[in-house]
Amino acid sequence: MMKRLLYKAFVFSIPIIAIVLFFEYYIRTRPSVYRSKRDNLIENADSVRILIMGNSHSTYGLNPNLFSEYAYNLAFEAQSIYFDKALIDKYLSILPNLKYLILEIDYGNLCQKRSENRDFFYKYYFDISYKGEHFVKEYLLQSVFVHSFKETWSLYWIDNKNGKVNPADAKGWTARSTHREDDVVGYDKNRIVAARFNESFKSFTGNEEELLLVEQAIETLKARGVNPVLITCPIYKSLRSLLDKDVTQKVAEEGRFLAEKFDIQYLNFFSDDSFEAADYFDSDHLNDSGAAKLTLKVDSLIENR
Repeated sequence: MMKRLLYKAFVFSIPIIAIVLFFEYYIRTRPSVYRSKRDNLIENADSVRILIMGNSHSTYGLNPNLFSEYAYNLAFEAQSIYFDKALIDKYLSILPNLKYLILEIDYGNLCQKRSENRDFFYKYYFDISYKGEHFVKEYLLQSVFVHSFKETWSLYWIDNKNGKVNPADAKGWTARSTHREDDVVGYDKNRIVAARFNESFKSFTGNEEELLLVEQAIETLKARGVNPVLITCPIYKSLRSLLDKDVTQKVAEEGRFLAEKFDIQYLNFFSDDSFEAADYFDSDHLNDSGAAKLTLKVDSLIENR
């Protein structure tokens, strides 16, 4: 009787196992921006003169193809200072001609410690672990423990409808070419976004671990003859006006302090109103036309120092 029950259970589980294995294979072979940025950086390491680090503001706001020297964008969405520093430590030695490193500092990466749902990708693609985490179950089943099975199915459905995502180009660039008007100027949407950020600001004192990591990164770069450039990207006024001003001012103060302490550049575009609504994808991310405007400004400033 028991053998029969086990046999039936096994037969019943076969299609379930097959489905899970299918989606596991799919999610592991799906094009990844982390993989493409890693591989393209390594392949073009000798050419890189400018390296861009930071979170989504730099990911979408600085186009490496528009700099006057060979630039590479190694910024990722929600990238924390912890992983900025870890990536610098990992790849600095293979970039013999690196001249500038542009590092984003803003209310996002200085006030938000980490993005836990992305930590696995740094371990999987870069062999960089967040404070020793091993991600055993995530390595075993990415389709369940990295992405929920619902999210995995959603990605599969979207990819088959629209085509798989395009990884970053040869210089790490991923553009957002559209403009979502209501996300840029709409009060209700920006009030929700601002409330989420302002909640994360409550623990910010200005003496965070992240600031120490920035200082360590600057010291490492200067010791290798690389010029660190700190940047804060522009935010549209519809969101900017709703953010905690004490915190955004503190971020600017920290940028100025670091620039003076280490004799480096701090380029603060946070309140730059030369960027119009049409330059934004949403209220805190530039689209490709806005990125072109910002990139050319940054390029002229670092070259004319």
